[in-house]
Amino acid sequence: MRRPARLALALAGAVAGVAIAATGTTGVGPRESAYVDGAGITVQLGPRLIAPGPTPEPAADAGYSGQVSVDGVGAGHTVEIQKWVDGGWQSTSTLRTSPDGSVAFVASGDAWYRAVATVEGAARAQRFTAGTNGPLVWLSEEFEDETFQFEWQSVDQPADSGRCSRADPDRSVIKDGVLELSVGLDKDVRCDRRGSVGRTNGHFVVDSQLGLATVAARVRFPHGSGSAGRVWLQPAGATSPWVVDDDHDGVLIAGTVPGSPSALETGVRWLDPSGKMQRHVREVRRDQAPWADGEFHVYSVDWLVDQLVFRVDGQPVNTVTGGYVAFPQTIGVALLSPDSLDFDAQSEDGVMEVDWVRVYSLTSP
Repeated sequence: MRRPARLALALAGAVAGVAIAATGTTGVGPRESAYVDGAGITVQLGPRLIAPGPTPEPAADAGYSGQVSVDGVGAGHTVEIQKWVDGGWQSTSTLRTSPDGSVAFVASGDAWYRAVATVEGAARAQRFTAGTNGPLVWLSEEFEDETFQFEWQSVDQPADSGRCSRADPDRSVIKDGVLELSVGLDKDVRCDRRGSVGRTNGHFVVDSQLGLATVAARVRFPHGSGSAGRVWLQPAGATSPWVVDDDHDGVLIAGTVPGSPSALETGVRWLDPSGKMQRHVREVRRDQAPWADGEFHVYSVDWLVDQLVFRVDGQPVNTVTGGYVAFPQTIGVALLSPDSLDFDAQSEDGVMEVDWVRVYSLTSP
């Protein structure tokens, strides 16, 4: 693989679930024409992290999800979502509010929309564009051109959890729009564990510093019993070798369980004020978010001020409050081979494929 090219990250601040006030959006856009204003209509926007499937897809295809709330109404109130197309407004959907006076919708990030409803006897329209009013994309890595767009660095596993395995850039290949990570045997890697052999693996972190954010990756995990796929956050510093384990703090966005390839975990480990490591890691119930089907799925975490919300294909699977994670953090992806498991290259089930990694900024980095 060629040496990664450095590209400055585009920094932009935004707020998760931005509420658009009655004055409408800022910037140049289409006129509202016949409607009084947008008073009483609130729009909230967030990343739509729902993109399971068998083949690679652009990260932008996931789009945005939104919610329109209308003041003072209950169930059954009409809300129309309109899109600006070829110089005019066109209806994309006509929706009925739930008992709390809200409707849900999906929007792309490159068009103007408006939510139209009757409020206090007047027809009103609240204008918005998801790409401007929603959380802004701070980092997006598509793995397209046989090299990294951002600066990812290959790092070794920590000595206390990877004595028989070391990172090797040759165990990562960008191919057909995905980053393929693998594990292989290597007689030159020393292994002190009786009956086991040395091996190399694909293990990368991105050279970036993240604060509060939504971090997502579209991944196809392998189902090998002697390896474990990981997507995580760790304290920033791309030369730091650690991964999220019982001895290090960080956020496990998603990871297969060593020895149980059809199990998936999410969670967080953090140091409390006394210096003791706290742990909150949960296995994802299969009825909660089916994923072990050989397809790509989107694994994400909303890293908020007071909680961490873990999702699979947009479905919440774990929420942790009180698990304080120090920032800045950085992103890691790896296919690891724990010392505690025997690794048989002939029986392992393929590679870990990373289609894209994307970060939506919730505060100014």
